[in-house]
Amino acid sequence: MERGAAIPAIARYFWSPGFGEGWAEYAEQLADEMGVYSSDTARLGALADLTLSAALLVVDTGINAFGWTRDDGIQFLEAHTRVPQIRAEVPVDRYPVWPAQGLSYALGRLEIRRLRALAEQTLGAKFDIKTFHDRVLEDGAVPLPLLRDKIERWLTAPR
Repeated sequence: MERGAAIPAIARYFWSPGFGEGWAEYAEQLADEMGVYSSDTARLGALADLTLSAALLVVDTGINAFGWTRDDGIQFLEAHTRVPQIRAEVPVDRYPVWPAQGLSYALGRLEIRRLRALAEQTLGAKFDIKTFHDRVLEDGAVPLPLLRDKIERWLTAPR
């Protein structure tokens, strides 16, 4: 499959938070998987970021689906993460005007991990992590449904 095949140009040139933020979190986990973190403190920082991601998912949902107030969101982040109030205020103020943005981190990471597991299962011994990453990244930050379709087409294409 050629680069960009079946991916609309508009999808290749605009930012998709699910892809961009998801790839960032996937890469943090990949670094841990590869043993890149040089100390327990560095690894703990990466794990704290994942905890923050999960908490942001809860806060975004709380604000946009369950009527949480600004103070509810800030208090939740302060109670469940290590972020100071000033850092908690930024996403809490953003979510009412950008609903579901807080979900993009975890959902994107989970979708990329799911696609990787599918590729590993489908390709078996022929699975190559670099080739998988090249396929994921080659068209830019496309929306997750387009990424899913693209990877599934790649996996079912004749070899």
